[in-house]
Amino acid sequence: MAFLFAGRTETYNPVDLGLLSKALNATTNSNGFGTDGFNQLTLEFDVVKLTAGTITITFGLQQREQGSTVWKTQQIVSSSAAGVDSLSDHTYSYAITAGAATYGFAIDIPINTGEMRVQSLTASGAGATDLVSVAARIGVV
Repeated sequence: MAFLFAGRTETYNPVDLGLLSKALNATTNSNGFGTDGFNQLTLEFDVVKLTAGTITITFGLQQREQGSTVWKTQQIVSSSAAGVDSLSDHTYSYAITAGAATYGFAIDIPINTGEMRVQSLTASGAGATDLVSVAARIGVV
């Protein structure tokens, strides 16, 4: 289920993102997509799982301002001691435990940057026949 946007929206399909039927046993980044002027992102995943056993899909997000060539990885505070915070890359994870089938899931993320991309999309336990396609919808809530 995707976020219900109240304002204007824009959609980037899997071809736009470079994430159409990508093998999950390899690691890939998406193409960058513009998000300037929007405040909400929904990533929609369609997975074809043919490998037996559990696969765990993981990815991060990177962002940059329009015109910049430097991608910055989204980070979170991983620990705090004596007033010093340690940052680590924020990773999203989704496990699929059932047998062969087609699955879909969506993740809603608040945004406030000019451009984003999916970073290091992969799945542990996946084979070459396990595929993912990802679309992005951005909007104003």
